[in-house]
Amino acid sequence: MWRTGGFTLIEVLVALSILSIIIASFTLLFGAGFSGIFAGGHRSKAQYTAQEGMETVLSGHEYSQEHVDITTEPADFSLVFPGEITNTITVPGTGITVRYDDGERTVSLVTFVSTE
Repeated sequence: MWRTGGFTLIEVLVALSILSIIIASFTLLFGAGFSGIFAGGHRSKAQYTAQEGMETVLSGHEYSQEHVDITTEPADFSLVFPGEITNTITVPGTGITVRYDDGERTVSLVTFVSTE
């Protein structure tokens, strides 16, 4: 026949179609990976900012940062030990809540500090 060692037009088009599908798949995969990396970075920043606020408040200093809301309120922490004789231990203290909210992500840290 006419064949002299080259590829037909249909063979080339099929090969290009398969190659295009593979390239598109990898492009979508890399795009999803990059968006996951950036989202993780933003979550880490939110967590760090909330933790920084908590540490500053625990050290006795004022903390003012955009998107951070800090509340402190008197609270009692009680432990109840059931049994034949029920024992309850109550510790007075302060509850501290640090909330970071920038509209896209929210991080809340809550702790209890004894006043005794």
